[in-house]
Amino acid sequence: MTNPNMNDKFSILMGKFLNLWGFILNFQFVLRVSLDHSHDKLKEINEQSLKDFLADPDFLQIFSKLSEDQKSTFISQNVQGAIKNANVGIDAIAIVLTHSILEAVIIDLIVLSYELQPNDWIGYIQERKIKFSELSSSNTDAIKKDLIEEYLAQLKKESLLYKCDRLMAICKPPAGFKIHGGFIYNRETLETIDKLRHDIVHGLQIKTQIIDVDNKIKYLHDTAVYFMALMAKKYNLIPQLDIVAKSTFYSN
Repeated sequence: MTNPNMNDKFSILMGKFLNLWGFILNFQFVLRVSLDHSHDKLKEINEQSLKDFLADPDFLQIFSKLSEDQKSTFISQNVQGAIKNANVGIDAIAIVLTHSILEAVIIDLIVLSYELQPNDWIGYIQERKIKFSELSSSNTDAIKKDLIEEYLAQLKKESLLYKCDRLMAICKPPAGFKIHGGFIYNRETLETIDKLRHDIVHGLQIKTQIIDVDNKIKYLHDTAVYFMALMAKKYNLIPQLDIVAKSTFYSN
């Protein structure tokens, strides 16, 4: 039987996830709606900027040669460019944040797995070397505990994919395991999104529109839900809905 305290911890984890997922949805929605109503304001700002430039003798030599149509085109292109760049930025930030949320969930699940069944992780420390002085001054359980916790501390620093691989190996899902809605985890899909996040963070994918961004974000969300369901199945965890609700932003 699962320790009730572990059900509580699992419920808090779920509540935190729902809170952060709501943040992502609100972030995208509010900014996209704001962009839809930003055209006139951006046009006004650009028109004023052009007037300010024309009032400067240095810029006057450049812009005074432009016709009214050219000035209008210049302003229109600036406005369209600003909206396009903002849309790209919103999508890029949403990918990075959702990826971070998924990684935080996976780390919390790994820690919870260890707290539930420390022996599940023994296979990853069997080849670890220890000093003879440690062996003579500690009992076997203490050494095992220290080695597993040392391994998990290092695991937290590894890539998201590596952590998912380890948690998948621990939970051992049955063939075809899927969550409500038919989602089945696919490592290659996650790897593609993980590379996209890397490219965004390092500036390689920040100027062009991200294709199918909403489905990519939903995939990261569904992956988090998948691993939580996997943990619940593996360790017979039962979410406590009152605790889940109290752990969300909307209950504060």
